[in-house]
Amino acid sequence: MHNTMDWFSGVTTPSMEKEMVRQLFHLGLGIFFVGVLAFNDILFFRNFLIGFLVLGVVLSYISMTKKWSWLNHVLHKVKRPSETFPGQSAFLFVIGIAIPAF
Repeated sequence: MHNTMDWFSGVTTPSMEKEMVRQLFHLGLGIFFVGVLAFNDILFFRNFLIGFLVLGVVLSYISMTKKWSWLNHVLHKVKRPSETFPGQSAFLFVIGIAIPAF
């Protein structure tokens, strides 16, 4: 039996694979937020978003000051070279969700 990743060999580049991981991460995060909104009221969702933003800022700060292997590994997997701080895209993603929620 062959490996399914062999089917894509030669077709994708490491940057394409990294972008695919980013897109899947954002898709999963979006589905998670829709689920939170679907099963709760808007006030809970707003408070949840604020808490999620605070958690993101804290984790971003920690990743810049300390070396946590799992955190730095995840951020390295999804970070674009043009980002100015760790987790910038996820932060902007949550801000984009929060704007219509408020």
